[in-house]
Amino acid sequence: QLTKPATHVTLKVFTVSGRLIWSRQLSANSGYNQVYWDLRDNEGDIPANGLYYFTLKVQDGDTDIKKTEKLLIAR
Repeated sequence: QLTKPATHVTLKVFTVSGRLIWSRQLSANSGYNQVYWDLRDNEGDIPANGLYYFTLKVQDGDTDIKKTEKLLIAR
């Protein structure tokens, strides 16, 4: 959820060893935003069950915000 629009938003998913498996660059409106991920990596493969990390980086003019969180894939 953003308080104002952001022109550069980057979302990345990494394995616990640090390998990038999925990323998207987009812009976002103020308020609630949602990104759809079909649980396939950048090569079209389905990642294994387990722990991953995702980073969300929002850039808007002179403001840069980066957040890293855990992501559990369990089917």
